[in-house]
Amino acid sequence: MPMPVKSRKPTGWIDPDDAPELTDEFFAKAAHMIGDRVVGEEEFAWEFKKRLGRPPAEVKRPTLNMRIDPDVLAARKASGR
Repeated sequence: MPMPVKSRKPTGWIDPDDAPELTDEFFAKAAHMIGDRVVGEEEFAWEFKKRLGRPPAEVKRPTLNMRIDPDVLAARKASGR
């Protein structure tokens, strides 16, 4: 039985080692974008800072302050989570 012959057609795959190095010059020429819109550096920096940190919760939990006896607190802490 003959062995199958591999196709010699190009696959379109490019070895990542062949990709150009991303230099400071490359990033200096890059456009700042938010979605599909090109924006200035100041607006981009502002939007980037707004996205840092934990996203806002959909439902805000109320803050609860209460006073309990020290022995109740000690028993609660001793029981674990």
